[in-house]
Amino acid sequence: NPTRSNPGYYRIGINSQFGYRLNLYQAFSTYSQRIDSAGISQNEYFALVNYSLNSHVSLDIGYHYIGTSVTDTSTYRISKMKKETVINSTFYPGDLFYTKLSYRKNRFDIGLSASLLKYNNILTQQYGIQAGVVLPGTLNIYLKSSLYGMLDPTKRRLIFSQSVGAFLFRKVWAEGEITFGNLKNYAETNGMYVYNSNDVTTFRTGLSLFWYVTKKITLFGNYSFNRKEY
Repeated sequence: NPTRSNPGYYRIGINSQFGYRLNLYQAFSTYSQRIDSAGISQNEYFALVNYSLNSHVSLDIGYHYIGTSVTDTSTYRISKMKKETVINSTFYPGDLFYTKLSYRKNRFDIGLSASLLKYNNILTQQYGIQAGVVLPGTLNIYLKSSLYGMLDPTKRRLIFSQSVGAFLFRKVWAEGEITFGNLKNYAETNGMYVYNSNDVTTFRTGLSLFWYVTKKITLFGNYSFNRKEY
């Protein structure tokens, strides 16, 4: 879109394991984009604690901080020979609290999740149920369906996501996904990604490839298509 620059997103994370039951993942990320005359920069911090209650049940508790700065630069002509530039800066803070209870046994898994996002003084609630199954066979085909209910002061909406994964080769895993619904302030991947862009995503699909090079190194590639409303 000619009124928008290509967005940039960077993230660095570290995973810490405290025994076989407790796991902590932390990440810092930044997002930047220019829309019309406004420059948007967003710095984020994410932390997720995973605790295994037993061999089948685990609990996730997460926190995601969002700090969005919008700088609008406008130039006005006050005379034939003189122009004046006005810079306005606005800061929008956000806090997301996330929790998920998961149950896994044999080929099946199910999860219940909930999150509360307060961003720009607007509260968005998200409740979801996820169910997955691994099909018999050497490909280890995995199917996962997710349904989320979103509640905010303006409307209630549903989001549905379906993913399928399989081992194409011994060390190469492929996963495809398709998501329907209005993703405004939608929290994904255990709250690590929050879709709070000015341009709301209404449909998304994509394909990811994982190459397990060694036990300690994994290469990941992804292509995704998003339909947005401006």
